[in-house]
Amino acid sequence: MRVGSAQRAAVAEAADLLRHLGHTVIDRRPDYGGVRGSWSVTARYLRGLHDDAGTMPHPERLEARTRRMARAGGLISDRQIDRLRRAEPELAARVNAIFDDVDVVLTPGTATGPPPVGAYRQRGALSTLNGAALRRSPFVAIFNATGQPAGVVPWGVDGDGLPRSVQLVERPFDQATLLALSTQIEAERPWADHRPLGL
Repeated sequence: MRVGSAQRAAVAEAADLLRHLGHTVIDRRPDYGGVRGSWSVTARYLRGLHDDAGTMPHPERLEARTRRMARAGGLISDRQIDRLRRAEPELAARVNAIFDDVDVVLTPGTATGPPPVGAYRQRGALSTLNGAALRRSPFVAIFNATGQPAGVVPWGVDGDGLPRSVQLVERPFDQATLLALSTQIEAERPWADHRPLGL
């Protein structure tokens, strides 16, 4: 997957800060499960969108692109979802194997910066999902699917003044370490008083 230079720099800067704070930082990549992991995330997202849209009192009021995504989700059968659910433990085990070597995984918050306003206006539902969501936030999506505690922490701005972030991911059921590490980072790099450009 393509990761932008500003996002790579955010991870490198965060790693340097963590070393400065006394943490040991190593370069190791989780096994994200390749195409199977991506399909698990995409299929569950679309089917969930379809199911949620069906519970709304006025689904016709949804944006046209959202309605198209919901229709695509309706093509994913209960049987397919059951098969994906049965495969979840194997996918989670592959992703979680990283925690045999580390306590916390550090990733970019997003793989690239935000798209220009209107970039997906003329695009179809699946093109939008792939370009705007999955390619820009693959690190968030996979950990949502496998259930690890994760937090996205602000990390300054890029050359255009747009926010950057890093993601901290913890082993299952260890939110305490995640919160403690996020607190350390916030103490070193407070974000509460920052404002977007133009405000």
